[in-house]
Amino acid sequence: MTKMNSKERLQSVLAHKNADTIAVDFGATSVTGMHCKIVEGLRKYYGLEEHPVYIHEPFQMLGYIEEDLAEAIGTDCVGAFGESTMYGVKTDSWKEVKMHWGQTVMLPEKMTLEEKDGRLYTHPQGDTSVPASA
Repeated sequence: MTKMNSKERLQSVLAHKNADTIAVDFGATSVTGMHCKIVEGLRKYYGLEEHPVYIHEPFQMLGYIEEDLAEAIGTDCVGAFGESTMYGVKTDSWKEVKMHWGQTVMLPEKMTLEEKDGRLYTHPQGDTSVPASA
């Protein structure tokens, strides 16, 4: 069997046909995503540019797998994320935030984080006039 590219491999697997190898998905969904600390560690391990990881799914703090990392780890899938987080916060502008574990990440600019009683809270659509939703 000839070597397939990612698209051919995925199409073959989804059609229940043999592929040259298994199709791999790291980070394309909230189920296959990686915590931002893992993304940061993998970028460092593979000698890729180090910078704050963009968070595409803040409930689990899943980091966006950029093209250079996807190539390094050999993933066949690319995430197609919406224009807002699950909390309704638009992802069209970003801010650097230092998390309580010491890592600096990129969160949507309007996302709120409120620490109270040792817990971290966020509000729907970043609206602090309503109760926290998570």
